Amino acid sequence: MSAMITAHSSSRIAYDYQINELKDGLRDTDLSDHQMNKMWDYVCELWNRQQGRQMPELVYQLPFRLRCQVMQAVYGCHIRESVIFSRTDDDFKRMLVMWMRHCVFFPGNYIVQRGDSDQCIYFIHRGEVEVLTVHQNLTESIYDILGPEDSFGIAQGLFVGVQHHFSFRARTVVDVVYLKLDEWKYLLDFYPKSAKLVRKKVENVYLAI
Repeated sequence: MSAMITAHSSSRIAYDYQINELKDGLRDTDLSDHQMNKMWDYVCELWNRQQGRQMPELVYQLPFRLRCQVMQAVYGCHIRESVIFSRTDDDFKRMLVMWMRHCVFFPGNYIVQRGDSDQCIYFIHRGEVEVLTVHQNLTESIYDILGPEDSFGIAQGLFVGVQHHFSFRARTVVDVVYLKLDEWKYLLDFYPKSAKLVRKKVENVYLAI
């Protein structure tokens, strides 16, 4: 019990220190009180949900081989079932999953908005995401609800400068993992067979957008 209390306290102290550093930095940018309060509400929700123990931070400090195994076990299903990457070599998929990044969005948070161009493919790990358009009169049209194992931003994550046609917003608390093109595209030079398969899929996606 004592060890658990100590671990929780040390995590909270480290978390508070980092957040206070962030607050000081934001104050220097003359961030408004309203925006500061929104940021603080988000920080509190994040702490209540994860208690400062974000698994990916631990994973990134593991030895490479062990990190590969953990990342494949946790996020590998998204690559194995992806319409773009499912038929690529196992070695390529193993290296690709190492570049997956995790983030959390709370209900009402926009993951991306219409017109954004971020070069990221997003995979929903947990939770639900709304696909919608916000009209000029501020009314909304919700076209679909995406859930775990769904993905979006395929064209945007494979081509430079392709904008999102819809907005994507968290309907529940959502865990999302994503791949940023600039980070992983070098792998295509080392796996020519997989590169050929990806490019073929990319052509099909390009023709569809």
